Amino acid sequence: MERHLKGTGISQKSVSGEVFVFSHYHRNGSISRYSISDVENELRRLNEAIEATRKDLTSIYNQMHVDGYKAHADIVRTHLMILDDESFYNEVVISLEQKRYNIEHVLDIRAKQYIQMLEPIDDPRFRERTEDLLIVIDHILRHLKPASGDVTPAASAKIIVARNLSPSDLAFPALENAAGLITEAGGMACCPSVMAHALEIPAVIDVADIVEQVTDGANAVLDCVKGLVILDPEPQTILRYHEEARDEVEIKDPLGLHVRPSSQLAECASKFKCEISINNNGHQVNGKSLLGILSLNAPFESRLEVICKGSDASAALKAIKEVPL
Repeated sequence: MERHLKGTGISQKSVSGEVFVFSHYHRNGSISRYSISDVENELRRLNEAIEATRKDLTSIYNQMHVDGYKAHADIVRTHLMILDDESFYNEVVISLEQKRYNIEHVLDIRAKQYIQMLEPIDDPRFRERTEDLLIVIDHILRHLKPASGDVTPAASAKIIVARNLSPSDLAFPALENAAGLITEAGGMACCPSVMAHALEIPAVIDVADIVEQVTDGANAVLDCVKGLVILDPEPQTILRYHEEARDEVEIKDPLGLHVRPSSQLAECASKFKCEISINNNGHQVNGKSLLGILSLNAPFESRLEVICKGSDASAALKAIKEVPL
């Protein structure tokens, strides 16, 4: 049965597809344990995983700075500092040498110990730092494949569902290939919101208890304009959101597509919630962007392709074709 959940939409897009529930290793139960005889080999695996994690996080940190997300870059910098913390590393090594279990299990035990420490403490700053440590452990575990598996969905892009996300989670392939994003965390400055902008994917945030209401492989529709998540959508609902209409329009103004008709075109397109693209000989722009339309540099008698995708695609195309160009 179709269910509708409200949240806050990020972007003006809509998307439908299968869901992948993103969670971290320390939320997923125990990791397999087995005895080891070669401690040096486990240390080598640990060091290689730490180095791979450092490479991932450094890349994200640098990109966040370039994109102007300093506050979020600082979170990643904290994760890098934890990764290089001698006390953390020494605790893991001592535990490995004493218990002689596989390194994945040793890290998993450390994570669960920190979770137990976190639960009774009310200080939000301490809880944040503990959560940061758990995120770092997650990243190390991801690089200890194949023993620990991965949190990556199938090769096809999916809609990611999560309670919350950290900027460091951009290193997970599940996020790199995401078709859309739904999170319980909210706020336009929250990490999921920033990540949706960075990945240029549609997202609905601040959706209460979404993780408890979906399972991997379930179908969902994200209507970011309405801030709506539709779970288990009916076939007609999916069809409505996949509606596409396209046609050509001719530039009849002798001056070409100058500022006035471009403004009228962008204003008309902005009245509709569907995605609208305009294509001129392979140069495709957002039909709701005045600057984008002007960049088409369309001369007199040129023909532009208008592509509308969404529930009101037909109505949008009809209105656009009536704009005097």
